[in-house]
Amino acid sequence: MTRKNKIDIAKDTKLEFVRKWTLKRLSKMTLDDYVSSGDKTGFCYDIERNTPSIGSILGGSSAKFGIYRKNKESEIRNYLQDDVYAWHQKHGESAEEAFETVKASVILIAKTAQSNVGFDRVASVIEEQQGLWSSFKWKIAFLYSKEDLIPDIFSSEALTTLTKERKPSQAYRTLMMEYAKSDMQSIYEFSRSKWALIPKDSKNKNDNLVRTELTADESSETFGPVSLNIILYGPPGTGKTYNTVMHALAAVYKIDPELPLREFAEEVAQASEVEQEVVTKSDIDDLLRKKYRELVDNKQIYFTTFHQSYGYEEFVEGIKPSIDEKTSNVVYRVEDGIFKAICKKALENPKRNHVLIIDEINRGNISKIFGELITLLEKDKRLNADNEIKVSLPYSQSDLVGVWGESDEWDDEDEDEDDKNHNIKLFGVPSNLYIIGTMNTADRSIALMDTALRRRFEFVEMMPDASLLENKEIEGINLTILLEKINQRITYLYDREHQIGHAYLMGIENKADLDNVFRCKLIPLLQEYFYDDWEKIQLVLGEHKNQIEGYDKSNFDKSTDCFIDAKTLSGQDVLGCSYDEYMTEATEYKVKSDFSVDAYLKITAGLKSDPAK
Repeated sequence: MTRKNKIDIAKDTKLEFVRKWTLKRLSKMTLDDYVSSGDKTGFCYDIERNTPSIGSILGGSSAKFGIYRKNKESEIRNYLQDDVYAWHQKHGESAEEAFETVKASVILIAKTAQSNVGFDRVASVIEEQQGLWSSFKWKIAFLYSKEDLIPDIFSSEALTTLTKERKPSQAYRTLMMEYAKSDMQSIYEFSRSKWALIPKDSKNKNDNLVRTELTADESSETFGPVSLNIILYGPPGTGKTYNTVMHALAAVYKIDPELPLREFAEEVAQASEVEQEVVTKSDIDDLLRKKYRELVDNKQIYFTTFHQSYGYEEFVEGIKPSIDEKTSNVVYRVEDGIFKAICKKALENPKRNHVLIIDEINRGNISKIFGELITLLEKDKRLNADNEIKVSLPYSQSDLVGVWGESDEWDDEDEDEDDKNHNIKLFGVPSNLYIIGTMNTADRSIALMDTALRRRFEFVEMMPDASLLENKEIEGINLTILLEKINQRITYLYDREHQIGHAYLMGIENKADLDNVFRCKLIPLLQEYFYDDWEKIQLVLGEHKNQIEGYDKSNFDKSTDCFIDAKTLSGQDVLGCSYDEYMTEATEYKVKSDFSVDAYLKITAGLKSDPAK
């Protein structure tokens, strides 16, 4: 099929849709017309599935439509339901009231787009309509507008990939500016030329607002893209800690961690019922930090760090000594570890998700820490899952299942002796407990990673992203190029797992900040990476003697334009005498106290600064 035929089909599809769903028909549309009762002719069905030649919004939950016909009991936070429908609570107390609210939003978007009032007005109306997903709203606008409003691409992931803009309206604005400068004959031709540039994995995500409903009888399933067990791994400074916060909030509030940052923050604010505007990056960071701290304080998120001496007793349970206040004698009690404690919390609140964050998870002895519980982490081995497994704990043999009704208390002192001796209780891991680990690939203990952990966790790689530095310049030093060049050299001389993360250069405001990062963080890190092989460190910093030979000597001064002062030592000078065993020359390396601008420029551009500087 030729491109021309595809474009003609798309145009015809759009025309047929608008002829079928006129503004007059929208005004008379019933709830059954909107959601479709199985005959596959409803408004939402037509937009999602009967317009395949126009950008797709397939995937995820029907919650994108504001109100939908449910297949089973819904447990989406902030959604109400009756016997047939589920809807966002902000739309109303009943299905009928909710539909009228949603219908009014749909009609307003369609009317505004059709009235040819311009992109900014349409974008403003779309942003004002709450409770409908972005991809759905923009597709309505495309269908009812003239053909030059926006391209028919509705995937948030694709829009961000194409424009680097996280907000859909800004992404569309950027694309339309490109379209205006192009020689394309139609927006359809432009859309398809852009779609061809998008990597396959971004296309397959359809819309970044894809979510999956967590239902009462699917409590063992993960919620959308949030995995029950996940490890974020990568070199230092790649944002693993920041993304741990994002994944933890996503798990607790049942939202997609891959949403564009502002939309993610808005979802967090909405799910936690916080009336707070999230306009700037500072607003977003403040909100996310605040909600994370609140969840930690409420013991819905627990945090721990693994290390070589960390064991089962600290993680699950152990017998620990204490002083009896009445007798002053030493007594030994079974105390819960952090894992058992959060399991209890999760079981006490089965409708809330809980998160355990394990920093530096690869530094611990996994067999020693998890013991027999490693198998219980698997999704299908969790409590109430298809292949549920429960085990007897070695010290307490306490029954966490009891919290769901078999026992009202955790205190084993209420049991009689016969129960303790003959009715051994069992431990299981609840399905509403999410485990998020972080792993530094530059850590030498990575090679010892337990195979059992690899099989039971989803691994998400986080590599340096120099583009996040946005080509920021400090006295002519481009930070994006600086990081890219350093990492290219590290990858060549060592490997990709020991690159420098972008976080090291984020927040730098002046050259003093940059100097401090290089002196106190990056150069010491290179020393560790290369085991004090200073020649390789010089190669990374662009000041090895072989590199220096290629520089324009009018632009380069070895005494000022290097980070490292390399001084040649002779045995005669150092020892004060001839000593055959130490007569070869040695080199003394020392980090300079001051770094010139040219020291950085020789990394990014091979020295192009003004010789007069």
